[in-house]
Amino acid sequence: MVSMTYHLYSLTDSREPTRVRYIGFTRHGKDRLAGHLGAALQVTFRKSHKNYWIRKVVREGGSIVFRPLCIVATADEAKVIEILAIRNYRSHGHDLLNHTEGGDGRAAPHSEETRAKMSASALARIDRDPDHLANIRARKGPITDEYREKMSAVMTGKPKSAEHAAKVGAAHKGRPKSPESVAKMRATKLAQGVVMSDEAKAHLRSVRTGVPKSEETRARMREAQQKRFAEKRARAGIEPT
Repeated sequence: MVSMTYHLYSLTDSREPTRVRYIGFTRHGKDRLAGHLGAALQVTFRKSHKNYWIRKVVREGGSIVFRPLCIVATADEAKVIEILAIRNYRSHGHDLLNHTEGGDGRAAPHSEETRAKMSASALARIDRDPDHLANIRARKGPITDEYREKMSAVMTGKPKSAEHAAKVGAAHKGRPKSPESVAKMRATKLAQGVVMSDEAKAHLRSVRTGVPKSEETRARMREAQQKRFAEKRARAGIEPT
């Protein structure tokens, strides 16, 4: 059985490090900060004092500081200590943004049974109303470049478990990509200096060998090859014939 510990923590504005604004507890240590930032910086975010505060700090150029306070062994202990900590900080004049007195946080993930019920409910709603997803996207509005950059900064470097990576891969497998997406992926890899290994190239050749190509694919391949030849001739100073 995997041992669990619970972290009591505070959130502060980097510009006011001694002014505590939020108290919480989590099983995920500093990774919990990414959850707070992700929830607050969404285009359509849950309206709460904490989320408004986070957005204001980020907008003004500050940052949110996650500070561990103590570690306990059980969720029940964490809830009790959270209540006492909130009461203590408020009694010392800290204007906390917690909307309750503590002890009601959800530190444990949903069970598989609960997840299955939630998924079935969501799928049933989509079946009843084919426009449901489109309506949600319309309410959320377009995702801005500023929002993408902030979320990228939050998620960059965050480690993914093998299970998470497998789920992401399965979700994207077989999904067609637009020419724009392919171009962006290629540009990102070139900028990062990503070079395909000989093993990866051999694997791609083995997968593609014998697979019939459509006329459209053949035309794109011819066009790409002609473009490469033209670039090589230009670099070599050879005039086109």
